[in-house]
Amino acid sequence: MTKLWPATKLDALSSDDISLGHGALRGGVYVIRALCRDGMSARKLIENLRQLLYTHAELTTPSLGRVPS
Repeated sequence: MTKLWPATKLDALSSDDISLGHGALRGGVYVIRALCRDGMSARKLIENLRQLLYTHAELTTPSLGRVPS
């Protein structure tokens, strides 16, 4: 599973406003943790993180009630 984990792409999400860490736990569980400067950077991170993980899993990202543009 480790080679399927998008570590490089997750590392790229770190910036001056976002400190992001990730790794494996026992039992094949993976964790992503982040510390964001403010709410706007947290919102941007979640948006990018959702897209990255759904794309990596080859799934369609749900719209969560938003009208597609």
